Amino acid sequence: MSKFFFGLAIFIGTAAFCEAQISITEYQIPTGGSQPAGITQGPDGNLWFTEYVGNKIGKITPSGVIAEFPIPTAASNPNGITRGPDGNLWFTERLGNKIGRITTAGVITEFLLPPGDVLVCAIDCGHSRPYEITSGPDGNLWFTESNASKIGRITPAGVITEFPTPTPVETAGIVSGPDGNLWFVEEIANQIGRITTAGVITEFPVPGPPAGLEIASGPDGNLWFTEENDLIGRITTAGVITEFPVPTSGSLLVGITTGPDGNLWFMEQNANQIGRITTAGVVTEYPVPTGGSLPEIITLGPDGNLWFTEGLGNNIGKATVITSPTITGLNATPNVLWPPNDKMVAVSVSGSTSGGFGTVSCQIISVNSNEPVDADGDWVITGDLSLNLRAKRLGNGTGRIYTASVQCTDALANSDTKTVTVSVPHDRGH
Repeated sequence: MSKFFFGLAIFIGTAAFCEAQISITEYQIPTGGSQPAGITQGPDGNLWFTEYVGNKIGKITPSGVIAEFPIPTAASNPNGITRGPDGNLWFTERLGNKIGRITTAGVITEFLLPPGDVLVCAIDCGHSRPYEITSGPDGNLWFTESNASKIGRITPAGVITEFPTPTPVETAGIVSGPDGNLWFVEEIANQIGRITTAGVITEFPVPGPPAGLEIASGPDGNLWFTEENDLIGRITTAGVITEFPVPTSGSLLVGITTGPDGNLWFMEQNANQIGRITTAGVVTEYPVPTGGSLPEIITLGPDGNLWFTEGLGNNIGKATVITSPTITGLNATPNVLWPPNDKMVAVSVSGSTSGGFGTVSCQIISVNSNEPVDADGDWVITGDLSLNLRAKRLGNGTGRIYTASVQCTDALANSDTKTVTVSVPHDRGH
């Protein structure tokens, strides 16, 4: 929030797109070619991410300072990451065939998954390839096993239980739903799955092309997921699916999350864009500054910004959603003129604004009175937020009220207008 008494509000960002109403900042990861994959909000007010090739867990502060923590198992390919109920971060190790836990101090513990049948046996024999992970409503962590047709559950103490899916599938994204169940994507089988905390699984066929990789709980009480062939899907907790097309063809939709503005935000990997879809299905797309960066997973940060990984760009991106400026706390000083001696009195206006893009400029745009005014004028606007008002009222009236309209406009011509009043009472008792 900024005080527009001083006449401006500053928005900082390294890359701004006027048509997009967002500003994007990118932070280079110290380890070259680390290919960041998953990202989540941590319990410590930072963002935590996996480095798929770098074999590390990264931490980035809201101001962009990055720290990295090597994973004990070599070439484990960490992928999904989530905030756990125990105040730690939990992540999957695709080739390590493990679930990892990292404290906010950087101490890592690994839990090996049980061996078992797998869908593909080449270099992955015995590896279930855990993919995504989320906190469940039961105080445990739930994860998908993309090469084993299973949903896994791990307690904070490290006890693992597995639940086979009815259809042999490659499971992908998983999220805790608004109905107390876990919801997940069955990519190749083209289904959305639901699993209760007791392990009962129900599958719902997706009408369109194969479902994508990720799923999110929406602000409307539904689940939203990405699909191949440029569709965003919505599924109710009863299993009713609706699909919405994305304008850019061949965009390859990946990560999706609920944003700070009540919309869903998703990544377009091939198109190198961020997408936004309203709960009514209206889509807007925004370019990522670094070309060919392979944006992947997106999450809402503790600072109200959207944070995302760029696999080939080797960046962590921060997208600030631009909202129109809003005027709050409008005041006039003085707000009562006395005595009514027909003299002009200097009045200043102050207040605050929130939101807006770039510099927010405020000014008085009009003044009116509830009583007739003199032909030579009873007010003069002397500055952006200052004016002179005549201390005058009708002797047979109830008092004069001046109403000044103040408009604040940002760099994208978004504006808000509010009014403030100054009175000349009929007598000193009013």
